[in-house]
Amino acid sequence: MCKKLQTITLGFCTWINVSSISHKIEKEALCLDGLVKMSAKKGWNIISKAYQASVRISLDDVHYGPISPGEKELKLLGEVVGKDILEIGCGGGQNAIVLAKWGARSVGLDISEEQIKYARRLARKHRVRVRFYVGNMEGMDMFNDESFDI
Repeated sequence: MCKKLQTITLGFCTWINVSSISHKIEKEALCLDGLVKMSAKKGWNIISKAYQASVRISLDDVHYGPISPGEKELKLLGEVVGKDILEIGCGGGQNAIVLAKWGARSVGLDISEEQIKYARRLARKHRVRVRFYVGNMEGMDMFNDESFDI
């Protein structure tokens, strides 16, 4: 599997360090110094399982980044009980699940089918109701305008 998973996402492209992953991705569009450039969707579908296995994201606090404090410390969202919250780019759904645990009506959107599959399994495991959608943030027609508080 992966020794160390290294990805960089810029816009809608993901750069994956080929030396760190066993998947055959050398047929992709552009290779530069051991990196393969591909669409973020394809990249995340390839690395989702390895990423979720290697990165621990809290299921007790909203995660803002690997070196950032969480929501319990930062208090950026305020009270979320009863609020409709959309997380765009939800990945494995950890934040959406935390928000549901805290009483929000939580919805997650991600471009990766594999990340959404993981998110749905994780939500079932934690016995919370979160609606997860596969989609691109540039085309969110599945949601009504102004249907979210956050």
